[in-house]
Amino acid sequence: MSHEASEDLRPVYLFDRFRVKPGLGGERFVDNKRWFRDQLRGELGWTLLAAPSLGLENGSCNFWRIKSSNDLRLGMEQFGPRPRFGEIRDALASEEQHLLAPLRYDPGGPQGPPPPTSPASPSAAPDGGSAGSPLPRACRYLLETFSLKSLEMEVYDQFVFPMFSVRELLEAKEYRWRLVLAGVRLTGAPGSLVHLWRLPAAADVNAALASIATKRDYRRAEAQVINRTVEVMTPAGWDEEETDANRRS
Repeated sequence: MSHEASEDLRPVYLFDRFRVKPGLGGERFVDNKRWFRDQLRGELGWTLLAAPSLGLENGSCNFWRIKSSNDLRLGMEQFGPRPRFGEIRDALASEEQHLLAPLRYDPGGPQGPPPPTSPASPSAAPDGGSAGSPLPRACRYLLETFSLKSLEMEVYDQFVFPMFSVRELLEAKEYRWRLVLAGVRLTGAPGSLVHLWRLPAAADVNAALASIATKRDYRRAEAQVINRTVEVMTPAGWDEEETDANRRS
């Protein structure tokens, strides 16, 4: 899969997963995370795509779009000495970070055209969803992490090509899911894949997964998958969606 992301200066995603120590996930921690989000955006041009959470002590994630893998080092050098970043770091019970390269069907990634036999990826609307079907502000997230049964290009292609159609199906009016990102890990467990979907708050996840499992292209892609983990999460207090909702209330 080296063609997906081998260049140091190609935009990548940072998948940051952490747990907060008991009693330290209060308002001050959330305020510090909002400060950190705004500083990274203003000073380094990072974009927080989503901040799904299972509860701060159980596990939360930040998904950032960064300019290059070099930006991770620059960010730590620039913010490491700052007291408010120190407060965030000291409140963490654990943390792991992974760099991801966008897959071809990723909303912001290197979407080469799908092969003629596969449906085209849906066009983007200004709100980040498919054209003509805006996403309600209230939302949840579905995080999928999994591997393919082989890293050979034939297996990779047999997974990727049907996913254009699967993404289109899930983003249609029937489900109204939105793919936030689709990436392949470059660090930690290289070659494993990550999907993050944004769902309407009232979405019946189990019913949607059961329904989509009957579709031919989903079955073609799923035949290449092993070791899938699925987590349904809610926006953390510094998630852009959650922050916007609080401003409006």
